[in-house]
Amino acid sequence: MSKVYYILFFFGLLNYQIGEKYAYKSERFYECLELNANNRFIYQVRDEFMKYTIEGNYILIRDSIILNSSPQREKMIVVESKTKHINKLTFSVTDKLGAKINYHLSLILNNGQVVNYKNQWNFTTISKMNIKGFYITDSKGIVSTVYNINGKFTNYFRIQFETKRVFDSESWYIDTKQNKIVPRKPDGNFCSYSLSMEEI
Repeated sequence: MSKVYYILFFFGLLNYQIGEKYAYKSERFYECLELNANNRFIYQVRDEFMKYTIEGNYILIRDSIILNSSPQREKMIVVESKTKHINKLTFSVTDKLGAKINYHLSLILNNGQVVNYKNQWNFTTISKMNIKGFYITDSKGIVSTVYNINGKFTNYFRIQFETKRVFDSESWYIDTKQNKIVPRKPDGNFCSYSLSMEEI
């Protein structure tokens, strides 16, 4: 009998979410997730400094909705090279269109220690150290994947960073009792607010 109830709950949850829009709105911020019947979603966010829309696919697993951007985009593209400044490491960071951005650079040393360089702009040049990888966080809190360095003698990294959010098997919590969805922040942590159902 418990298996029957579980199946009914699952399909009830599935029908409960399809064709609905869930949103959070404050004076200067708006976030919305629209779920369509073909397992496609439309995500929108806007505030004083940004406005963009992302489309993708979703699936429901128990009390979670799993989001994947489609078409999927690389969070970060890195081109390694070697320059004559062998005692320096240089990181050149732009968005995908080549525009300069503010960012935090986190270097992962060979011993596992993480060294952070905050509030960087366009270029970061430091004395050479033994690093095995790094990741970037932009001013909106969007975090790249960890990039593992390939070249043994690389000392220059040309980086293109995706400033729009990328959903890659990201899970949000479905609160069926409150008829709400709890989203995650760009850094992966749950938000303190939830998205409430609206009419499309």
